[in-house]
Amino acid sequence: MPDTYRCRACGALYVDPLATGERAFHVCALVPDPPRPLAKPRPGHRDETWVQEQLGGAPHLRRPGMGRTLVALGDALSDATLAEIAALQAAPAIGPDPAPEPPIPWRADPAMIAGGT
Repeated sequence: MPDTYRCRACGALYVDPLATGERAFHVCALVPDPPRPLAKPRPGHRDETWVQEQLGGAPHLRRPGMGRTLVALGDALSDATLAEIAALQAAPAIGPDPAPEPPIPWRADPAMIAGGT
C-alpha cells in the first residue's frame, strides 16, 4: 500500500511505493555552492537508487542519508491542496522516525552468482 513520506534531509514529500507497485526513487536535489559554479549534495542527502556492489551481493540504497519520515498512511499527495501539502510538511511522524527502510525485492541471478552464463 502506498504511504506518504517526507525526506529528513531536503523535506521533499513523496509517495512510496507508486500506484503501479514500483518503488519511488527519491534523490535529494543538489544545493548551490557559492564559491564555485557547481552544486553539491546537501548535508545528510538521500539517494534511494538501488545499487549492488558485487554480483550476487545484497542490494542496498546508494545513500540512505538522514532517512525518511512517514507522515500519512496512503497517498496524501495526489489530490492535495497547497494547504494540505503545507500541513504534511509540518506533520509529526507516524511511528518511528526515521521510518524503517523497506526490504529491497531484488533477487540476484543464480547464474551470475555461480559464474555461469
